[in-house]
Amino acid sequence: MNPTRHAEASTSRRPSRIYRRVVGAVCRGRRVRWADVLLIAGFLAAISMPILGMITGLDTGERLHENRRRVSPPSWPRNLGALAAFPRRFESFFNDGFGFREPLIQWLSRAEVEGLGVSSSQQVIVGRAGWLFFAGLGAREYLRATEPFRPEQLERWSGMFQERHDWLAARGIRYLVVIVPNKATIYPEYLPASANRVGERSRFDELLEYLARHSNVQVLDMRAAFLREKAKEQLYYRTDTHWNGRGAYLGSAEIVRALSAWFPAMRPRPRSDYESVSLPHPGFDLAGMLGLSDRLVDTADELVDRAAPVVRKLPLECRMPRGSTELQRPFAMEREAPDLPRGVLFHDSFNVALRQFLPEHFRRLACVWKYTLDREVIERENPDVVIQELVERSLMWNIPEFRDDDEPNATQVWLGPDRADQSSRSR
Repeated sequence: MNPTRHAEASTSRRPSRIYRRVVGAVCRGRRVRWADVLLIAGFLAAISMPILGMITGLDTGERLHENRRRVSPPSWPRNLGALAAFPRRFESFFNDGFGFREPLIQWLSRAEVEGLGVSSSQQVIVGRAGWLFFAGLGAREYLRATEPFRPEQLERWSGMFQERHDWLAARGIRYLVVIVPNKATIYPEYLPASANRVGERSRFDELLEYLARHSNVQVLDMRAAFLREKAKEQLYYRTDTHWNGRGAYLGSAEIVRALSAWFPAMRPRPRSDYESVSLPHPGFDLAGMLGLSDRLVDTADELVDRAAPVVRKLPLECRMPRGSTELQRPFAMEREAPDLPRGVLFHDSFNVALRQFLPEHFRRLACVWKYTLDREVIERENPDVVIQELVERSLMWNIPEFRDDDEPNATQVWLGPDRADQSSRSR
């Protein structure tokens, strides 16, 4: 076929050309092809549905669990500066909340994940055998080891931990840093070929070596224990970035063993004290980020304490970072055990499961969801030990640059190595 004629034929079927041809035929009283009319009607309906769904409220489907806050509608502009920014802010709001957005995302996810075996989100890696891995906030770069620490970054991380250690030591308080392994570190065999390891060492390896040479900070590395125990049972959810109840128990036991060198009364409880429970469960946070929680089902592998609770939960007053949620509200756990230490735990989301096991090993444990060292809480609690728990991938973030009054949420932490350095120099 002649290329020119082929191009003309393709162009003639565009909706805009058909629309003009149909309108012209109607105006001239000529016969209209109903196939063209239906094509135009379907096209107009398709592009109108997002606005209609947004205005009329027809879109009543279940909202996706995207692990982030939705963009709020912009307020009406009251000055020229706000007026200039209004179109951009409204576009962000519309893109985040137009009608029938969720079912469209779900249909796309099903086509890509179930049909093609690829991820529909840059935040999620689709692995083998139904395993999903978190890829956002620098996690992909971490697991591939493509961005090793630069010397100045190692110096800042080491300096942060040493400064905290020295401030606490001057007050007679022990300090333990706990790095929770990434799921990809423990289960690399389920990663796809596209998530291959590039560098020889992870940032955690580099930090441990640097701290051993330049500080006296105690760091708990649980990777060996998890790699050993994973042969016995599954320690992380397949569709979640976090450890399950069994992994949280193991993490608690490793923390207690490390602390027992300072506090001999601390001993991990035997695993036989807990009953293993496994129940089918809709997909967890990573499946929700794909919009496929109902399709990518998982198993909730938990441990249930056979004994009655010995700790009680109490509220804790603490100034929290901007945008903190109800789940991040600080709290304290107490029990009658004068021979056990008092502690403060600064933690991330991995404490949601850890709190079932760790607090009972303390006379009182205050739990605060933040990365900074809140000195007001420490001085008020007067602990024997402070624990800083953070997940391995957070070593990609600019945590050493945080101040307690402006610590951002995890969704705002990852700036990339270059931008993080620029941000810290601009302060």
